[in-house]
Amino acid sequence: MSAANQFQVKYIWSFLVLISSYYCQGQEIGFPVDASANGFGYATTGRDNVFGLSGNAAALADLQDITISASVQNSFLIEDLFDYSISSVFPLKNAGLGIYLEHFDFEAYRQQVISVGYGLALYRQLSIGVRLRYLNFRIPEESATSSLSGGLFLKYRLNDQILFGMELNPFRGKQISVNQRMTTYQKFGFSYQPSEIITVSGDLIYHSDLLTQISAAIGISYEIIDQLEVQLGYRSNPDFISIGASIGIWDGLNLYISASIHQQLGVTPVSGFGYQAINK
Repeated sequence: MSAANQFQVKYIWSFLVLISSYYCQGQEIGFPVDASANGFGYATTGRDNVFGLSGNAAALADLQDITISASVQNSFLIEDLFDYSISSVFPLKNAGLGIYLEHFDFEAYRQQVISVGYGLALYRQLSIGVRLRYLNFRIPEESATSSLSGGLFLKYRLNDQILFGMELNPFRGKQISVNQRMTTYQKFGFSYQPSEIITVSGDLIYHSDLLTQISAAIGISYEIIDQLEVQLGYRSNPDFISIGASIGIWDGLNLYISASIHQQLGVTPVSGFGYQAINK
């Protein structure tokens, strides 16, 4: 590792860790709105995700091109329950910087999220990352509340087929109402690519401040042709299954269509696009 890289690792990473460890108050209340991850159940901790910041922030270090993505989610097909997000990632030298914006506005609840992620490649197989997320929301009969949360990330590629990832947050979640506290979770994930057209990924999650503290997610994607990939996923706590598809429109532009299905609450469709400005 060059002297310049050593300086970057030692000082920039130490500064980001210090900031996040001082202010972190738990993680977000729900899942990020990400059509590219919903199809395989948000089993993203051990998986490279080109678009969005719903997965492992350490994976941002591997991106070589500017990306932008946007998604819209209609919760349980209920009128007016729409959640919007947009995100972009900018490659740096041996690193990547991403920003994610989310907006949800309903008469009974309002939520805005601003998330910033940074990933740094230490070696060819190992990357680290940090993500800070500012959450502002309003609950009926409660004053508006905000919280700064965050997580620390690790990504390790064992070989061309197997990838491991971790997300850590040792801080107790902030009390946001009389009966609710923001949950803090720790994640361990993997992905396995037995062939060029199949990827299997899984997450094991430990939640604080929930009655059921352990949950899991598993997803699989299958590339039918170069322009079409189908996805299937399952996640527990909350329990839902999901299906999705990624459709290549032209070089660098993908359309995502997915839906998660909850046994009692119904279907939540998510759609969006991702564009990667590939340098040729």
